[in-house]
Amino acid sequence: MAKELTDAEVEALDRAECPDCGARRLQEGPCGGVSMNIRCATCGARFNVISGCPGRYGKERIVDPGPTDEQLRESKVLGPAMRYADSIEDDDLERHDRIVSALSKLWKLDVK
Repeated sequence: MAKELTDAEVEALDRAECPDCGARRLQEGPCGGVSMNIRCATCGARFNVISGCPGRYGKERIVDPGPTDEQLRESKVLGPAMRYADSIEDDDLERHDRIVSALSKLWKLDVK
């Protein structure tokens, strides 16, 4: 999910500064096409920008980037399931499908 930036925030990004804390420690993240995610190494603020495009066009704040895979693996709720999914070998897929089906019925989920 993204949020439009204010003029002051756009100007800060054009100067390669974090709009939230003013640090000049922006790290490149995932990218696709001409768009790139950046993160402030000081405060953790995240943005999506089109590289080399000054001004408002192609800049937005990432409001909820969601948890990382590592955070999900560490969670008490999803962690065991993700660690199990990571460990599945091709010959275990039938067993895995039976487990997912049983859990889906137990939790009343619509899993396909």
